[in-house]
Amino acid sequence: MKRIIALALSLTLLLGLAAGCGQESGSETAMGRYIEEQGPVLENMYLAGGLRRQENGDLSLLAQTGDENGLGYYRYVFPADGGEPQRTALEGLPALLGENGYVRALTEGADGTIYVLYASGTKSSLVARSTDGVTFEQIDIPDLAAPEQTPEGGAAGAANSAVLDGVPADVSVSEEGGSVVTFDGQKYVSGIVPLSDGFLLMFSTPGASRYSTDGTLVAEYPGMPMPGSTAVWENTLIMLNQDSSALVTYDLDTGRQSGTYSYDGLGFLTAVGMDGDGIFLADTSGIYRQSLDGKLWERLVDGGLTTLVMPNVTIAGLTGDGGDGFHALLSTGENSYQLMYYVFDPNTPTNPDTELTVFSLKDNSTIRQTIGEFQRRNPNVRVNFRVALDENASATTEDIIRSLNTEILSGNGPDILLLDGLPVDSYIEKGVLTDITALIDRMVAENGLMSNLMGAYARDGKIYGAPARFTLPVMMGKPDEVASVTSLEALLKLTEAGEKDDPPFLRAPQTLWDEEGTGMLMEFYDVSASSFLIQDGVDEAALADYFRTVLALDESVKRYTPQSDDAAFTMVASVSSNGGYEMLDMGPYDLQAGRARFHASTLSGIYGLENICSSLSRNGYGLDSLFGRGQYTPVGAVGILSTSSQQELAASFVEMMLSPTVQDSYLSDGFPVNGSSLEKLVQETLTSEDGSVVSDMGFLDLCGTLDTPILTDQVVKEAVLDQIPGLLSGSLTPEDAAAAVVEKVSLYLAE
Repeated sequence: MKRIIALALSLTLLLGLAAGCGQESGSETAMGRYIEEQGPVLENMYLAGGLRRQENGDLSLLAQTGDENGLGYYRYVFPADGGEPQRTALEGLPALLGENGYVRALTEGADGTIYVLYASGTKSSLVARSTDGVTFEQIDIPDLAAPEQTPEGGAAGAANSAVLDGVPADVSVSEEGGSVVTFDGQKYVSGIVPLSDGFLLMFSTPGASRYSTDGTLVAEYPGMPMPGSTAVWENTLIMLNQDSSALVTYDLDTGRQSGTYSYDGLGFLTAVGMDGDGIFLADTSGIYRQSLDGKLWERLVDGGLTTLVMPNVTIAGLTGDGGDGFHALLSTGENSYQLMYYVFDPNTPTNPDTELTVFSLKDNSTIRQTIGEFQRRNPNVRVNFRVALDENASATTEDIIRSLNTEILSGNGPDILLLDGLPVDSYIEKGVLTDITALIDRMVAENGLMSNLMGAYARDGKIYGAPARFTLPVMMGKPDEVASVTSLEALLKLTEAGEKDDPPFLRAPQTLWDEEGTGMLMEFYDVSASSFLIQDGVDEAALADYFRTVLALDESVKRYTPQSDDAAFTMVASVSSNGGYEMLDMGPYDLQAGRARFHASTLSGIYGLENICSSLSRNGYGLDSLFGRGQYTPVGAVGILSTSSQQELAASFVEMMLSPTVQDSYLSDGFPVNGSSLEKLVQETLTSEDGSVVSDMGFLDLCGTLDTPILTDQVVKEAVLDQIPGLLSGSLTPEDAAAAVVEKVSLYLAE
């Protein structure tokens, strides 16, 4: 019996070993994930909305489109079988708008009724509907005609002003704390949602208001409804709550709140929808779902593996496909949209089999744009973008760089480094970065890269990194005065000599009197750093000289610039539909108005360029590189680690970053380094709607002469910043401050 049992056990063991040899433990690849399928690209589309899946599976949307016949309003249908889209003109809409009216939103109900939110004359919020696209009927809504009433017992003072849709608006605050936006006394509507027996209007306060078909108010639901994050399914309404911290649902019939749903990162660009399975939402991180009685979001689509991750993409519409998939309408740039389909594919590996890691001290829009484009072409590669200094980071820059260096030395470093703020020269000297000269030379010859900007990380005839964008310090004023400012010392002399002139010589920066500002002491740090940052560390005497000069410049400007208790006025220019923005410098306006004769600033984007050229090009002003040094700051520069096992893949990523595919997208993070992309961008920016062109004041020619990169070591810069309060208060001398910087960074630089 013992022999029989032993034999049986032996056979069992042998069979187990054989099975193990045939299939290694854990070797099976998990299969199945949502993939992105690209649909039609819709060019010259200026307004799009109302994305809806019809009962037969077709998709429909309403849009304003431009073609050879001019601008028109249309209803599009995209057949479920992939056939040619059908387009029907909304013939009655132009007559409704009249000569000066314009559409703000278009949407369509389940029964095919079209609703339009539009402006005409001084009225910014008018509503009309049509059942056939030919006859449009304006709906009389008393709430839109009557001025907003101040709550009894409290004055809702006009505390602010704004410009929405090109119309001046008043923003007041009620006793309850909600903001009220009015135009000439008319409440502002941000969107409209069709219902089976009427419609909803989205107000800044009290929230969503339900109306019957004749415009009679039926009910109000407190919250902060926004066009992309408000939806209705049967008798349930979902929208942002009053402080936009969570989503809330209401029973439309009873008016009672029925649920609250938290989501990290909820914002006005989050797209929200509902169907029979519950709630779904989408943002740059992916598409999520939760049942109405659930507590947790399930991520179905990984946004990092799709177009959703791109900064220039905004979700303009989101709807289910009647099953487990989703259709999305994405705004992909200026007047361009694309339909996308997200569907579960059981034959695609759950996780990509290859990972490419990109490390950066700070987030970068161009890198994220490159990731999206790269993964569209490489669906089985996951790009892991590691951002060290995010909002929740507690470590210092020095600690992070030290940790990164440890990773690199151990052979576990990333594949690609974003070089901004890192000790690049040390990395090149130690052989950390790969020589990419052949790649750059080829792209200069074939793709129009600006060769003068590709020398930023060239050493001994080899290129070890390439910038994705660039910014540049510039000076402006009358040509003879611009030509005379050849150094920081020369600027100081001219400023001191012109203190009592009318106007004074140097225009003061907006941060001069800021309570937590740095005055003039950091205005010229980047362009001057090369004078005191030497190969072996920091030249203490040269740094003290810099402190002494900028401190004197600060004192001179403050002598003729009165301190004001009013907050500095800063203009903000929106950048297309991706939520990006660019802070505009008011200096060119002050020069044009005769408040100063000379101004220096960092030119970082097309709106800044447009601001300078439109203000100064017709008045005989000149524009040049600051101090005439041909300096520029590389932005989003990348290098490939020599220890990376993904050399070819990393090189492909860099190539994508420098290609017109990415360079043509303006992302508010600098000018493109691709010459053709830069020229096209500047021409589009300075050409008005009537075809007239504003002079670029020699900007494009100037960009072709830039040859001196400004490479900032973030640790040294932070050490300098730490000394500014003491210098401004007088508790530190320039010599003391320079010695403190040297002491603080000596060990770091030695490493």
